[in-house]
Amino acid sequence: MLLHVQWLHLVIDKPKWDILKILLSKLVELRQLDLSLPALHENYLMPRKMLSKNVSMAHLKTLRISGPRRLKSSQQYPDVSFLLQDLLKRVQMPSLSELWLKRVAAKEKHTIRKLLIKYCDSIKSLELELSIAMDSSKTILSEIHEYAKEALAGKIPLKSLGFCFIRDVSALYTYQADKLAHKHKHDDGQDATNAGGGSGGGGGGGGTQSDNLMGRIFAGSPKPMSTNLDGRDSPLSLIGAMTLSTPHGSHASKMMVDPVLSKILDANEHKLRVYASKIVNELSDKVSFERLVYPGSVAEIHWNAINRPSTLRNLHVLVRPNDIVQGLDHLCTHCGHTLTNLKLTVHGLGNSDEDDNDGSNAKAKSKTKTKTKSLFKIEQDLLHHLNRNLSQCTKLRHVRLVIGGGGSADEDESAHNRLEIGRVSIDSFCEFMVQHGSTLSTVELYCYYLTFDLDKLKQSQSDKKGIGSSGSKFFIPNVKQGIQERLEDLFFSCSHLRKIKIYHTTSTSKFIA
Repeated sequence: MLLHVQWLHLVIDKPKWDILKILLSKLVELRQLDLSLPALHENYLMPRKMLSKNVSMAHLKTLRISGPRRLKSSQQYPDVSFLLQDLLKRVQMPSLSELWLKRVAAKEKHTIRKLLIKYCDSIKSLELELSIAMDSSKTILSEIHEYAKEALAGKIPLKSLGFCFIRDVSALYTYQADKLAHKHKHDDGQDATNAGGGSGGGGGGGGTQSDNLMGRIFAGSPKPMSTNLDGRDSPLSLIGAMTLSTPHGSHASKMMVDPVLSKILDANEHKLRVYASKIVNELSDKVSFERLVYPGSVAEIHWNAINRPSTLRNLHVLVRPNDIVQGLDHLCTHCGHTLTNLKLTVHGLGNSDEDDNDGSNAKAKSKTKTKTKSLFKIEQDLLHHLNRNLSQCTKLRHVRLVIGGGGSADEDESAHNRLEIGRVSIDSFCEFMVQHGSTLSTVELYCYYLTFDLDKLKQSQSDKKGIGSSGSKFFIPNVKQGIQERLEDLFFSCSHLRKIKIYHTTSTSKFIA
């Protein structure tokens, strides 16, 4: 009876591969195979041979191989090179149309490229979720880039392509141990020099003040969230703000990655994004995309080539404030008339691709930050500017807006992300909803704060209660009721609207539905 199983999700929690060998050789009627592989010890070597005989899986359409979601110290992601080599040599999958590789490594070169070339006539969906800390991620993307160069226009049925990059700090201690050791020695020497210089005048022999790197992985920000970038308190005098806090608190908001680790992650992430943009541009003239998940800079993509056949429906992109002025308008001009599903993530300046990790580009970075702050004033939040760009998207049905995501090692930049980038006005949100009210069905908004005009809300609620102008001076408005009334009005004005969800950026708990 088990031989006729068509869908199998196999979770291997320990590195014992006998069950995998048996199932792959016996279950030839499979249509979908999900393999969840365990985290392995740092020096563990994967078996070089999984199958001993040839197998034909004529009905297999979906192959998903994934690794662990989290790594502990001295653990590594499973290397799927030899498994893929066995699949190439021993297993025939003529109907394979969907390939997922998530949180895995591929140390043997050209394995993934050979797999893509062999099944280039059938693969329609390719999903990649790669660790930023792992050098093998760059190797995987370089092989896919080579495959994209060799591909012939009109010969590839690929319609869906997705990239996802994971900032896993724990993996740095496995894959970037040499860099961490060098950084740690450099920091210890610098701290010792600073301590010696401070105690030389007093002759008291001050001790070394170096902190252990392990003890500084996570550190809370000493600045309050209401402090402005110039050091002055920012009470938002004319605008009220509501923090979308969660009942259990936000884990990400209380912890900030150590700057040493963050710099290494930023440098690796920039390299991966460059490869991702090259792959997308290389395939733009050769395939007809219907779905694209692209985490790089919007301005680097040839959107006119991607949507030339007018097939792009589902798009997930990461946008920075500079892209709103430059690249987002180009995207909406060429793709807005066909998009129905849009997930737009707006990050702050902390992870900008223009940042140079060695500090040589600090002047340009400072100019960019100043320009961005002048663009988005306190009276007009970032969503107000997004509305003007997205006006050309006339068929949107499902929208997810993530405003103010992305961490930063710099406390000033992190505060800027929260106070400027991650702040959404309820008026701008309602303006966006009304603008697309004839087509919108579901909307999800992720932000740090919902802001509102306190004077306008006070005047409106005091008028409803019949309180005169003299009494309204001491009237305290009901913020929750005011937001609820605005959302109820949206359901009446938007004919197809079924669901509105508002979340905190760093949370999965729902605030308003």
